[in-house]
Amino acid sequence: MKTDTCPRCFRRVTARQEALQCDVCSLWLHRTCGSNLSQADYREITRQIQFGIPFDWVCSSCKEGVRAPIMESTRIDGVDVGVQ
Repeated sequence: MKTDTCPRCFRRVTARQEALQCDVCSLWLHRTCGSNLSQADYREITRQIQFGIPFDWVCSSCKEGVRAPIMESTRIDGVDVGVQ
C-alpha cells in the first residue's frame, strides 16, 4: 500500500493499519474513520481477498456524489487567493 492521507482524520494511512481504498476516488480511509465496517468484518474481508475473492468499496463522499475540491478560490481583501 502506498502511504497516503486519510481524508477524514488527515493522518497518514500506512500498510500496517486497517484501511480501505475507495474504488471511485482511490483515496485510503482508516477503517475507524467512517468506513462503517466493524473490525471483525474488516478481518473477514481481508481473509477473503487473500483467497482471491474481490471486494468493492466506495467511500461515503463518493456514494453521496460529494467530493471536496482539491483547490478552491477565496477572496481576501479583494484579491483572489488559492486555498488548499
